[in-house]
Amino acid sequence: MMGSVPMLWENGFNFVYRERFLIGTSLARIGFGIIMLFFYCIHYQQRYFLWYAGGALDSGTYTQGMFTIYQFASNPLIFDILFYLGIIVTIVYILGYKGRVTSVLFFVFTYSILQRNGFLQDGGDNLLRVLLIYMLFTQNTAHFSFDSKHFWWKRQTKEQLHQYRISTLVHNFAVFACIIQICILYFTAGSYQTMGDLWNQGTALYYIM
Repeated sequence: MMGSVPMLWENGFNFVYRERFLIGTSLARIGFGIIMLFFYCIHYQQRYFLWYAGGALDSGTYTQGMFTIYQFASNPLIFDILFYLGIIVTIVYILGYKGRVTSVLFFVFTYSILQRNGFLQDGGDNLLRVLLIYMLFTQNTAHFSFDSKHFWWKRQTKEQLHQYRISTLVHNFAVFACIIQICILYFTAGSYQTMGDLWNQGTALYYIM
């Protein structure tokens, strides 16, 4: 019995101080990047109307109480530079090159373009922005990326160092934060759905079928 305590402690230690869900975070990186790349592409022809200062939403309206890099787009040239930079950053993010830096840039450009015109937003955009904050603290280039070889070399040579263990701990907490966020979302959505009259009266299944 007493011998099992050190074993449990060792197993718990190894679980916490070893990166978890590396494939999952890598796939999440690719998925989020593809979503935003698709977003840029489908709105490309309407970009001036949707996000430029002289478009559907004037700069005096969207800059109240919020920050977006598009508030510096004082002319079409600067706007195009920012817009194309957003596309380039998104592609680099998908490819997983310089993950730490690219993750920050991807969040800034994604937040900025979504915040620029609130009429295009929905619940999915809000969830995306929250998850991207957590993704900043994850190791999301361990697989399917240009940085994967560097990650495994770093893990092999530095995983016993104190700084590396702290970064591993932060990664695991960020991953669990993503999971908890999604669980809260679906639990809340399901709870509100069951509060509807059709569910309370037992007729919801009839209308679904």
